[in-house]
Amino acid sequence: MKPVEGVFFQPKFDIRRDKPVLSSAEALVRWDHPEFGMISPGVFIPLLEENGLILELDEFVWREAAFRIRDWKDRFGFSIPVSVNVSRNDMLAPNLKSIFLDILASYQLAAQDLILSRI
Repeated sequence: MKPVEGVFFQPKFDIRRDKPVLSSAEALVRWDHPEFGMISPGVFIPLLEENGLILELDEFVWREAAFRIRDWKDRFGFSIPVSVNVSRNDMLAPNLKSIFLDILASYQLAAQDLILSRI
C-alpha cells in the first residue's frame, strides 16, 4: 500500500477585477491507493488524527508547500502565497511555533508566504 500520494496545489484567483488574477494557492493532500484509487481526505485525515499521526502528515505538507513557494519565487521572481491546513490536533503540539519558524527560515520565506488555515 502506498502512503499519501502527494501535495497538489489548487490555484486561487482574485475575481474582483475585469480579468481574474492568480492571488494564491491552497495545498491539498491526496492519497492514490493502488487498489481503491483516490481516497478522500475525509476518510484518511480523521484516522491520522485519531492515531496521533496528523502532525507528521501536516508537517510534510507544510514543508512541501514551503519548498514550492521558494521554487516559484526563484523561477518567477515573485511570491505566490500558499494556504496550508492546521488541524486542531496540531494546535496542541508544544513545538508548533518552532516548526513554522524553522520552515520559514529553511526556505527563506516571509510569514505571509505560508497562510495558515484552521480545519
